[in-house]
Order: sequence, then C-alpha cells, then structure tokens
Amino acid sequence: MALKISIDKFENMKVGEDGLPNPSGVEKKLVGFAVMNEHNALLIIDKYVELSDSKTSDDYTKEAYDMAKKEIDDWAFNITNEGKTFNPDTGKIE
Repeated sequence: MALKISIDKFENMKVGEDGLPNPSGVEKKLVGFAVMNEHNALLIIDKYVELSDSKTSDDYTKEAYDMAKKEIDDWAFNITNEGKTFNPDTGKIE
C-alpha cells in the first residue's frame, strides 16, 4: 500500500503541558502531515517538536515523522479493507 505523505503545517506555536495550543505555553515547532492512500483515504496528524537553533527543516520533519510513524502505520493497517467488496456467498473480501 503506497502512502503519499505531504507536509500540511510547519510553524512555531505555543503549546501547553496538555499538548494543546496555549498562548502562555512553551514555543515548539508544529509539523503536520496529510497522509493519503491509493483510495484517497486521508489522515491528518500533527506533532510538536522541541525548537533548537541547530535543527534544519529536514530535522524537524524527520523528528515529527518518527513521532507519528506508529499512528500512520496503525491507520494504514486499519483501513486495508476499505474500498473492497464483501461477497456473502463466499464469505470473503474481494
């Protein structure tokens, strides 16, 4: 199953201890991904990465992807049968 992973957010944002936007929180890099499979099913997933002067855009994106990878893999596995047909005569997914 081929997934297309696009960056849909890349900005600094203040985040509270609960992981939600908070104007009095700590500033982090928000990296968001739009993940689409071959059936156009879409997953939007956002991750906050610690800011550092030594990190590049690639570093932030790779770190966010590593944080999101298990959720992306789980989502892709769970939608494997979407778009397929169930044949009640054979009891099989085709």
